[in-house]
Amino acid sequence: MEQRREKGYTIVGVILTVIVIGILAAMIMPRFNRGYLIRVNVYNTTHRLVMDLRRTRRLAITKARNYVLEFFSNHTKYKVYEEASGPGGVEEKTIPPGVSCSGTNKFTFTKLGTLNGAVNGSLSFSADVYQNGITVYRTTGRARLE
Repeated sequence: MEQRREKGYTIVGVILTVIVIGILAAMIMPRFNRGYLIRVNVYNTTHRLVMDLRRTRRLAITKARNYVLEFFSNHTKYKVYEEASGPGGVEEKTIPPGVSCSGTNKFTFTKLGTLNGAVNGSLSFSADVYQNGITVYRTTGRARLE
């Protein structure tokens, strides 16, 4: 009588495969650590605000009216709106949780694209040890990353 040999995986083979996958995952995980994610969050928030400041300035120039980017709720939310119409009914944007923002509360751009006010505007973003800043120059209205 012939014995049939069953095909399949042994428990030892399955355990070794799981161990190897676990070791590979442990080697990859430090790249996605918390510090890296926080730094990316601060970087992305800063760049999004610079783009919104530039868009606000561009709106003021193209429509020949004053446009405002204003912060509310202790620098956790902001709106872009035409100065004459006020902030009502405009979409509100939010600063992500964990990122703190401080600095100028209101940026008003004139129809020439300059910043309305006597001094340059500035914003600072931070989370843990990571920090980024934005300066808006009064004479040109240019928003620059610091």
